[in-house]
Amino acid sequence: MASSSSSSSSSSSWSSPGAMAAAAAILALAMSFLALNLPGVTAASSKVPRRLQFFMQDRQLIANNTGVEVAAEGGNLTRYAFGTVFVIDDPITETTSNTSKVVGRGQGMYLVESRSNFHLLVSFSAYLENPQYNGTIVFHGSYKALEPTRELPIIAGTGDFRGITGYAIVSTPVDLGLYVVLSFDCFISFLRYE
Repeated sequence: MASSSSSSSSSSSWSSPGAMAAAAAILALAMSFLALNLPGVTAASSKVPRRLQFFMQDRQLIANNTGVEVAAEGGNLTRYAFGTVFVIDDPITETTSNTSKVVGRGQGMYLVESRSNFHLLVSFSAYLENPQYNGTIVFHGSYKALEPTRELPIIAGTGDFRGITGYAIVSTPVDLGLYVVLSFDCFISFLRYE
């Protein structure tokens, strides 16, 4: 009888709320320690910001164009219809001004993916170079191009941006028709693998 009462008292002591909380705290602490010491996984580079803003200068069908229409329905390369594909190589600048310092290039493509609305499928890499960090941020996703603000997923990165994910809030602070400036307000999170 003594052995059954001692086993029931020991099992009931572990099921008390205080004991369960203590066990959970110890387990969480142990898992945190293991995660920090896994081979090949390090914390993000301290030189990469968690929030980053830049501007892309996009010129189409005008002198010194940075966006080229390469395919369109019926071969008509002068309209923005369903199926139209653009390839871009846009300067990335610090401000909206076209004379602002160039800090990288936005290279990739976008296409008109909707028959009824002006929705774009956007896929490009922002190649960033400055004294603080170097690497690419890769964007891929769809948005309604005529909305004042759009959200675009960040799916990957290279260099100092290796292992990132996140999203960008995209707006158009300058719209002169065939010349626009796109603002990318990026919110970055990542676990960096080495």
